[in-house]
Amino acid sequence: MKKYLFTLIFLFSSLYAQESLTLKRTTLIMEDDLLYRSDEAYTYGSKLLFLFERESLDESFFHIPFTEYKKAKNYVSFAFSDQMYTPEDIETSELIETDRPYAGYIYVESALYQVTQQTLSSLAFEIGVIGEASHMDDLQKSIHKATGSDEPQGWKNQLSNELALQLKYNYKNYIPLEKVFSLESVIIPEFGVDFGNVSTRVYTGALLRYGWGIPKDFGSFTINNSTYSQIPLSSNIKASQWRFCFNFGAKVNAIARDIFLDGNTVVSSHSVEKKNFTFNLLYGLSVHYQSFSFDWAHQYTTKEFVGQDKAHLYTSFQFSYNY
Repeated sequence: MKKYLFTLIFLFSSLYAQESLTLKRTTLIMEDDLLYRSDEAYTYGSKLLFLFERESLDESFFHIPFTEYKKAKNYVSFAFSDQMYTPEDIETSELIETDRPYAGYIYVESALYQVTQQTLSSLAFEIGVIGEASHMDDLQKSIHKATGSDEPQGWKNQLSNELALQLKYNYKNYIPLEKVFSLESVIIPEFGVDFGNVSTRVYTGALLRYGWGIPKDFGSFTINNSTYSQIPLSSNIKASQWRFCFNFGAKVNAIARDIFLDGNTVVSSHSVEKKNFTFNLLYGLSVHYQSFSFDWAHQYTTKEFVGQDKAHLYTSFQFSYNY
């Protein structure tokens, strides 16, 4: 994994050699299904992300369609993330052919963003590794040992090592609505495309935010279900007072490939028959005060493969500091 990390650092260091970058926000995201007393499907994920405002010496360097480029603010982010997927029964060492494969995924990411007064366009690139080299099996075993939980027995059946390359595009539109009972409301429709050997899909959905002093960004999100969304509408992202809002989101996905269900790309591996269409629901709360922000969200995902017993739920916690 280190060689992939150094490759990405070298690539983007060269790419931004003529850039002036100002650190604007640091975000830590933790996701787990523990609150639902389960340890299956997408069972754990984390991401550490650094967001920089970008002032290019060459304004023609980056331009995503659908934005009023001359009025746009530009940002770039660098992130490190990991994810873990397991079947429902982790106490057996035998291969469970009717349930999803064990899989660990660890990667680094860089993304470019353009923001106007109402729109956000994002283009993200990931490089990482899936399989034993991710050491997610060691992480789960260590956590279970420290907490006195049952030891996972089936990681020998996980997906084989595979280099992961992923490109993601996302577009969001910030639309203020009329106040209801003196509280603000905003709707943020989106659509996006993921392409790569990890996931190939298109999706569309919307997020409704309702509260007092709604944070002026593009809302709550989850690691594996969108690109980073907490991009400010203006370069001054500090708030001098409390802000809070409730978040309600829905999304439909059309999926051509999902390595965590379809198995390895080249070598033979365990797989299940995935569903090509899934639906996500999200609800949660965002609280901001001065330089600090906290986002809490519950994510509901419909059944992802044939024979899956039930839909999956997990919780996301996001902690941010604005500079």
